[in-house]
Order: sequence, then structure tokens, then C-alpha cells
Amino acid sequence: MCCDIGSGWEVGGELGVMGVMTEEIVEALPVHAAKDLSRLTWETPAGVTGVRVSYRTAGVLRINGGIWYLENAGGGTLVNLDYLDAASDAVTHRSVSHADLVGAGWELSTDVMLVEQSSRELFVRSFARVGYRGAYHAWAAGGGAYEYPDRQGRFVDHKVLIRYLVLHQVFDVGAFVELGQARDGYYGRLGGAVSVMALVDDRDTHVLS
Repeated sequence: MCCDIGSGWEVGGELGVMGVMTEEIVEALPVHAAKDLSRLTWETPAGVTGVRVSYRTAGVLRINGGIWYLENAGGGTLVNLDYLDAASDAVTHRSVSHADLVGAGWELSTDVMLVEQSSRELFVRSFARVGYRGAYHAWAAGGGAYEYPDRQGRFVDHKVLIRYLVLHQVFDVGAFVELGQARDGYYGRLGGAVSVMALVDDRDTHVLS
């Protein structure tokens, strides 16, 4: 939720919980029976806090920015599946570990106002948006149990086994509608966007023992 503080500026805060999932996939060669050589699935509920700022120009443009911080709220897991038998598509190595997440997100966008109507109590406006969003996630996994062809057991608790760093950037084109209270400037937003280009950089570090 946001509020209008005057002179074209709007400031809003966000606080909540969201589900975060990242899949890390190593594709197999065409001669391999399985499609993937390795598949790691990171999942956790995460607490999110952030702030948004918007500035409305004298014309039909509005410029927006935001930044968020997130951290796992407990219950995170990493499921690691390997398909190392080239003649079979069955899982050969499986492990499940506890996963932690720390991350940040940011956004820059420009809105073009299409419709603006207001009364003494309510206002409604619609706009098209072109924007850029980024997110950085730092995952770490440790402990848990493993099942290998020649042995089964548990990893040492509280010892980090895998670190995974992901930088995700995307450009969006979308449309939104805002409905709010005219007197105090509070409003809600509904809409959607299409990602026209995505860029992903990642780094995986395994601790072998």
C-alpha cells in the first residue's frame, strides 16, 4: 500500500511472506538416457520487507523505484537429484538438505497514464508500464540425508555443503489499474506484465568431503 505525500511524490512500504523457488539444472548430452544430468530444487518461505517511491511529472509520466530485502522464514529445503547412469533415466544419487536464503530485489520503471478519473471520495487510473527488475539470491544448504548407490547416511549438521548465487534481471511491459481514496491518497493496484528479456547469472560452489 502507498500514500501520496504531495508535490508529485508517493511513498509506500511492503511487509509480508512469499514462497521462493529456484531450480538449478545441468542438462545431459543427447546420448544420455535422462534429459538432465543434475537437478537441484531450492525452496523456502521468505519474509520480505521493502519500500517503493514514485514521482509524477507535470505530464502523463510517472517514474518509479523500489528496493526489497528477503530472508528465509524457516523450513527451507534443497532436493539434489543426479542422473549419472547414461543408460538409464532413473535417479542414481538423491539428497535432501536444509536451505537458507538471503536476497535483495530492485525495480526501476516508467508509467504512461492512460485514464484518470476522480471524485471527492475515490479515484481510478490506468497506465502502461515499461520497467526493469532485478533480484539477487544467495542460497546455502547443509545437513540432511543422502541416498547413493553404495551407501546411505546423513551429512554433518550445520556444515554448509552447497552455495548457490543467482542474479536475475528482466525487462517488463505491462498494464495496471489503481483504485484509491482521494482524500488521503491510499490506493491498491491490480494488473500484470510480460517479460520481454531475461538475463540470469549464477555460480555454484560445492564443498566436497
